[in-house]
Amino acid sequence: MSTTFLPLPVCEEDFARSLGFETFDDLIDASEPLFSPVGELWFVAPLSNGDWLAWLFPDYDDIHEFDSYEAALDFVQPGVLV
Repeated sequence: MSTTFLPLPVCEEDFARSLGFETFDDLIDASEPLFSPVGELWFVAPLSNGDWLAWLFPDYDDIHEFDSYEAALDFVQPGVLV
């Protein structure tokens, strides 16, 4: 018998707090919604360390951190700033 490990669901509030926001609503208010060329909904948010995070909704993934808004935008929508 094999075991399958399912990822634990991420709580919106925990995700927001891990990024330095008090609530998920605060994170959403600070974020800009963007659509990728294939129609995925992303949000780009400024972080307290001066970086920018691009996160795919509803994955709540904090690995796409960038030095600038422009770099985050280019990640989500390549070629828009040309």
